[in-house]
Amino acid sequence: MRPGKHQIIRNKKFERKLCGIVPLGEKCESITTKGLKYNLNNDDMSFGSLISTSNEFVDEIVQVENSHTVLWTTCLKDSI
Repeated sequence: MRPGKHQIIRNKKFERKLCGIVPLGEKCESITTKGLKYNLNNDDMSFGSLISTSNEFVDEIVQVENSHTVLWTTCLKDSI
């Protein structure tokens, strides 16, 4: 996700609860989330520091606001 505000809607038919956010190519100086088990609040994210690879949806809609590019990951169900 490019820098900015984003809304992610979980598709329960295809996705499990597991998700994550990883900085992509550079440190993300500020990231805030709403709707996850472990929300971030204006945190900085970088390799060797905080990376949110094992998070979970708690709401059907997740809000993300990030200062730098990050990668959103989600876990797909084995069978549909």
